[in-house]
Order: sequence, then structure tokens, then C-alpha cells
Amino acid sequence: MKKSILISIVAALMLIFAPLGASATNDAYFFFAPKTITLVSGQTFTVSVMVASLTQSANTMAGQIKYPADSFDFVSLSKAGSNINLWIQDPTHSAKDHTISFAGVIPSPGYQGKGIKI
Repeated sequence: MKKSILISIVAALMLIFAPLGASATNDAYFFFAPKTITLVSGQTFTVSVMVASLTQSANTMAGQIKYPADSFDFVSLSKAGSNINLWIQDPTHSAKDHTISFAGVIPSPGYQGKGIKI
């Protein structure tokens, strides 16, 4: 049985890759919302993957989220509310690897700002 825990989403989940439509120097990055969450054993929670691109438009995003198997029981995956208009790879979950993978596009002009849900 899992214990009550305070989780820093960024520390507990690892996001691999970066927004592809942006250069490495333009401050484009992924982040999770909420940043922290307090959980009680058995409680279900939702984490949104967000993207920010502060100095240039980003239009292609791809990533893989790896989560610790001993801390989370994956329940479901949803694209509801996403700002991605075209999915190159629909978000998929691998129970074996404890990963969620995705790749999508926001058509031209892309996105520039402090954060949208992908």
C-alpha cells in the first residue's frame, strides 16, 4: 500500500526531449501543472503537460515522460483541452516501460508565450 506523499511533479516525473520547433537557445521548455500536489494513498490526480516558448514560436513538440513505477499507478491518458492541432504520434502509454510518449504540431505561426496545455 502506498503511503501519503508530497510530490514535486518535476522531481517525480522526468520529461525527455524538448519542443522541436524551437532552437535550444530560445527558452522553450516543458513543465507540469500543477507543480506540486499532496496525495493520500488511493487518491487519483491529474497532471497536465505544458509548453512555454518565451522568445520564438514553437510549433512541433515531442516528448517522453518516464514515471517511477513504485510511486504511481497509471490510470488514463487524455488529449482533452490540448492545444495541439495535429498529432504526429498520439499520446501513448507503456505500462512495461512506465512511459508516456507524444509528438504533435501547432500549425504556423506556432506558439509563443508562458505556457499552454499540450
